[in-house]
Amino acid sequence: MQEQRRGRKIAMTSEELDAYLGSERTCTAATVSHDGPHVTALWFVWDGECVWLYSITRSQRWTDLERDPRVAILVEAGEEYNELRGVEIHGRVEPTGEVPRTGEPVDALAEPERLFHAKVPGRCG
Repeated sequence: MQEQRRGRKIAMTSEELDAYLGSERTCTAATVSHDGPHVTALWFVWDGECVWLYSITRSQRWTDLERDPRVAILVEAGEEYNELRGVEIHGRVEPTGEVPRTGEPVDALAEPERLFHAKVPGRCG
């Protein structure tokens, strides 16, 4: 019998993935800038379907994403080898709001805003 690859042995179940993404506060996001990859740390929340990123609209990453919506996200944790775990996500962003908000609250953003306030009290919004 052939030995299983390590990645398959440590793969998370969907329940473990939901719990992990729900418990972490920051991710590393890579966007495409004029000069090549732009990597930065961001606050994020997971609602069970989507990753919601928190970014100021005047930031370099926002400018990058307006031009090219492709993004790679890494959520990782652990300091000792046997504790290491992570999730890598590739996709396209869809801007849905503005930070800081200058208009009225948007009903469609109520749940991610609630998740941000719960995860990072007093910092998001």
